[in-house]
Amino acid sequence: MEKLFESFGLDWKIFLAQLINFFILFFIVYKFFSKPLNDILEKRKKEIEEGYKTRDEAEKLIKKIRELRRKILEKTEREKEKILSLAYQRKAILENEFQKEIEEAKKDFFEKFEKEKEEIRLSFHAELRKEVPKIFEKLAFKVFHDRKLNREFIEKILNE
Repeated sequence: MEKLFESFGLDWKIFLAQLINFFILFFIVYKFFSKPLNDILEKRKKEIEEGYKTRDEAEKLIKKIRELRRKILEKTEREKEKILSLAYQRKAILENEFQKEIEEAKKDFFEKFEKEKEEIRLSFHAELRKEVPKIFEKLAFKVFHDRKLNREFIEKILNE
């Protein structure tokens, strides 16, 4: 075995010393650094697991929020449609009422117009009854140059 070590250029005494030093160093590192290092690694592992849990909870919460948002939007859309429907119904009712009011106002206007027209016609006829005898009298005078046709006679003819 000595020849094997020599062929590789190794001294077995130095190799043995280095091996002992390695195990001593390994023991010291294991004894003093492995526990704190394991604690740090364990703590980091727990933080990572908590991060995964938090991420999973956040994803679930996001899904719930999205579902809630979708439901709220659907409810809002239904309420919007309901409100629009009510508004269109109210508009139709108001249009009908307005149309009725317009028809009534139109009817009242035409009734007043007819009354005024009748009043004007009656006043025209009354005025005409007063003026026609005078006109016929003047006409008779111009045509016949005679005052024989008097006013009473003309009124009697017109009345008949």
